[in-house]
Amino acid sequence: MHTGHFLVITIAIAAVGCASMTQRTAADYDRGTASEAKLTNDAAVCAKEAEAHQKEFGYGPYDLLRGPYNRLYDACMRSHGYQLKPQQK
Repeated sequence: MHTGHFLVITIAIAAVGCASMTQRTAADYDRGTASEAKLTNDAAVCAKEAEAHQKEFGYGPYDLLRGPYNRLYDACMRSHGYQLKPQQK
């Protein structure tokens, strides 16, 4: 592979990664009919579970995509009945 191609691929991967480097929070979910206090409490429970999962299955500070954290957080929030808000561009 030519050095130019490698550089283009590296930049493309970095750009995609930067778009999804944040971990999920309660702000990413539609609370529906739940009270703000219930959403906050459920989000805290899910964050604690996701942090433990991240420590066990993630790459710590090197896991820039927050994959294991976000997968567990999403599953936990869905199990509490919340829907992920549509992503804004």
